[in-house]
Amino acid sequence: MKGKWTVVLRTQGKGLELELNNALNSLIAQTYENLLVLLMIHSNNEKIIEKTLSFIKPFQKMLNIKPIVLRDKQGNRSYPLNAALKNLDCEYLSFLDDDDIYYPNMGSTLIKALEDNDKTFALGRSIDVIERLETNIAGEEYLYTVSKAKRPYQEFSKPLLLLENFIPFNTFILKTSLLDGVKFNEDMTYLEDWDFLKQLILKEEFSFIQLDVPISEYRRRNDITDTFNEDNYEKWLKSRETTDNRLKDKETVIRIGDLKHIKSFYENEFEKQRAGIEIIRNNPGYRIWDKAINNRILKNTVVKLVRKVRGLLHK
Repeated sequence: MKGKWTVVLRTQGKGLELELNNALNSLIAQTYENLLVLLMIHSNNEKIIEKTLSFIKPFQKMLNIKPIVLRDKQGNRSYPLNAALKNLDCEYLSFLDDDDIYYPNMGSTLIKALEDNDKTFALGRSIDVIERLETNIAGEEYLYTVSKAKRPYQEFSKPLLLLENFIPFNTFILKTSLLDGVKFNEDMTYLEDWDFLKQLILKEEFSFIQLDVPISEYRRRNDITDTFNEDNYEKWLKSRETTDNRLKDKETVIRIGDLKHIKSFYENEFEKQRAGIEIIRNNPGYRIWDKAINNRILKNTVVKLVRKVRGLLHK
């Protein structure tokens, strides 16, 4: 029998029909046979826990699902992942959030690549999907696909991964022999997956194979319900500072050839920023505003008005 593959699937028990349903169906469709799903139900709401356990029962007839209920440390994204690492009994491991999906070739393609090339980490490509919450004529909610696009291909580079988080959490499978001494940082609010990956690549046993094959969908909403948005940007920056500080004294060997990937990555990022600025500059509204703020007479008038308003407010 082929080696056991475990998928850690974390959920808070929300959006069962909208999201978890799709994630579980994508696992049922896997062409790799020896698969176990560790479903980490992270909630202290007994009604939600009961509803989630009831919801997965039909799926358990077609899929080997082991549910684990975690009532502690609500809001801590790393806690259910570390709890999963303590429950592993497998050769291969990957991660999936309940709002994403795998393609049927995910397991068979990446595990074959691991074995054929004697590597410890296999990486594929993901499809970026933007969704919008809609309601049908019966009043039922569903997710409408706004757009689908391949994520830009980024060749793997150890030094680049130490600088930037370019690997989606649902695009790799690793051998569990690589996990010794590695766990998720429960002090981080965000970027726990990036911190985890950086720990892996610093291990001597780390070796990778990268395939230019789509194996998953990274799904996001077009509203502010995603994990990362403008409202929590400061917390995101704090998490980035935390992971950088944790590893700043570590040492590793860098190949000179890997440095070219850093150069090309930032060149592409600068080009995207330049293109975005150009779009804004060509906007008719921006042109009017630009002329207005550069008009000395108008600027002086606005300044005088602001001062007058401030004076009235202080009276």
